[in-house]
Amino acid sequence: KAQRRALMPDELDRLLEVAPVCRSLVYRVAATTGLRRSELLRLEDADVDLDAALLVLPEHKAKGGGGTLPLPVTTVEVWRAWLADPMVCRGAGLVASERVLPEPPRIKTYRADLKKARVELETPAGRLDFHSLRVTFGTHLAMAGVTMAMAQKLLRHSDPRLTANIYTRFAPHDVRAAAEGLDRLMEQARNTGDDRHARPA
Repeated sequence: KAQRRALMPDELDRLLEVAPVCRSLVYRVAATTGLRRSELLRLEDADVDLDAALLVLPEHKAKGGGGTLPLPVTTVEVWRAWLADPMVCRGAGLVASERVLPEPPRIKTYRADLKKARVELETPAGRLDFHSLRVTFGTHLAMAGVTMAMAQKLLRHSDPRLTANIYTRFAPHDVRAAAEGLDRLMEQARNTGDDRHARPA
């Protein structure tokens, strides 16, 4: 069975662009908080503080323990827009009474959105399912330079090996970028050394 893969930033951007607003919001929240499908379903008003840009997940609603998660500015803005007019999703059957977030779509609908966004469901890097949005969150943290310790906290992993598994699951171009980053670091060090030893004219 193929392992899960993450959506690369451009793939996620296309998915968020083509999906209807109700599903796009769910995909965005999942990919920027790492919440599992079951955790998204349990979210209530009291768990979300858009003014403080925080999501507080109680332990009884979370797998592996609760926690406080920061919300990116864009996620807050999109969430506010949906809350201002939640009925926009009623036609799709995704609004339950007094929910703070639309229900996650069925896998068939999710796959249709991926296809519309021109995102391959399975590649040599792995396959995509809804849980891949959580893998996407962890992978994007790694790509952004977030430490593994902080990523473990944000992903709420009790075992650091789970976080390490995501952090070591990079595509070849990510590995190449890391190597090139080392080259740039050494070049900067050399330039600094040259400047330090240069004689004044």
